Amino acid sequence: MSWFSRSTSVVIAAFVVLSLLSPQGAAAAGRGSYQPLIPVSRPETACPVARCSKNWAGYDVTGSPPYTSIGGTWTLPASGYQAPPPFGFGEVATWVGIGGLGSDHSLIQIGTTLAVKPGGKLVGYAWYELLPMPLTLIPAITVKPGDSFTAGVIATGPSPTTCPTAPCWTLRITNATLGQTFSSPPLPYQSSEASAEWIVEAPLLRLQGKKPVLLPLLEFPHPIYFDLNEVNEQSPAFTTREQVALFDPRGQTANPSAPDGNGDGFSVCWGSGTALSSCSPPSS
Repeated sequence: MSWFSRSTSVVIAAFVVLSLLSPQGAAAAGRGSYQPLIPVSRPETACPVARCSKNWAGYDVTGSPPYTSIGGTWTLPASGYQAPPPFGFGEVATWVGIGGLGSDHSLIQIGTTLAVKPGGKLVGYAWYELLPMPLTLIPAITVKPGDSFTAGVIATGPSPTTCPTAPCWTLRITNATLGQTFSSPPLPYQSSEASAEWIVEAPLLRLQGKKPVLLPLLEFPHPIYFDLNEVNEQSPAFTTREQVALFDPRGQTANPSAPDGNGDGFSVCWGSGTALSSCSPPSS
């Protein structure tokens, strides 16, 4: 029996439960992101880029740790979102973060999610997450198609009062289209600081006492654009050796383009099948 046939009923049941919750209830239920699932286990798929994952697409850097700050700007497509058949629902998360590659269970991240719920309603929200804790919603930030966001994660050092047992971190996000800004209070967190990521993700759903379920990736026929990315206050100078492509078990894909001419931007394009769709970088 295929993975698809074993898991379809579980996924649908889990997402129906989630769809009955408010955004706040969904966060309390533990919908979260997790580290990438590498390598892809489908034997028919040979990974055509540096690495492939079941739920991440984008770029990660590991060559010059420790990573104590990351920033990025992304623009969501203005239209064309569709729930993949036969499910009738799906999600796509876009974020920047530090840690979380491979067996590293520390991941601090901030981003946005667009979701089509059963019945076709498109909803969006901003959030941050310090694994293994559940995500925290950011009601001050509106998320809708066509918006541009700038986000960052910054280590601000130890504090005997605020962060006595681990370094302090601040997470920030701005909806540049609407002029909305959020900055977290200093948060104590022990990160590996071993990697930095700019990612488009098919999220996992975590319900208490249940095995995490990979949600269907929301179709976005127009690219998601990342630009003006930085790490440790410098350009990441991306190379194709740092690409990660998404091949999910249902046949959906998300493909990062080559870096733009400045080495600080790229596109992510949705596709389906055993081959990645073509994807061009944004203009520098």
